[in-house]
Amino acid sequence: MTEYAALALSALKRWAFRVYIALNMVLCAMLPYSKPRETISGMIGRLAPRSLLADAVDACHPHHENHCAEVSRAEREGRQVLGYRG
Repeated sequence: MTEYAALALSALKRWAFRVYIALNMVLCAMLPYSKPRETISGMIGRLAPRSLLADAVDACHPHHENHCAEVSRAEREGRQVLGYRG
């Protein structure tokens, strides 16, 4: 792979990740039981941390052990820092 191709692929991956996060948060904003600034992983970690769904999402993130629970914790702390209630 040429250096230009590697840079283009890297930029594409960054763009795709940003779109993924934005769509994730838009989806959560439309759900009535989600909290502010919450992602799907965080919502699963909060609502169903010991479920098959959480296990499936955790399997998609092998670099994070217990991904859903950790994301839920980090989002909860972020909401506290930002002053959100609930």
